[in-house]
Amino acid sequence: MRGLLFLSFLASCLAFAGCSAPDPAAKACGGLAAELVVDEVHGTDLLVDGRSLVLHAAEATVLLRAGGVCTPIDAGEVRPGDRVGHDATEIATSYPAQAWPEHLVVERA
Repeated sequence: MRGLLFLSFLASCLAFAGCSAPDPAAKACGGLAAELVVDEVHGTDLLVDGRSLVLHAAEATVLLRAGGVCTPIDAGEVRPGDRVGHDATEIATSYPAQAWPEHLVVERA
């Protein structure tokens, strides 16, 4: 009987944990500073930071932040002059450097 109660409790905890897990896109919206300026856009590849870094955004979730609210957009909608922030943790040391972020946040002037 105790085992059955424990399993029931464990199942309910796991069910609620999945519902309360923070949304990664929402976390990126509020947590990424858009400090890099887009110099060029080639399809879904963004050259930023004086053309010294390529952000490969084909697989990224791209969010347009305006007034504290983020709206999903396609990577092809990013344009030169936009400011971007990204969450890539590994950057290839080629020239230009390359990164494959999961999330990009875009701000426009």
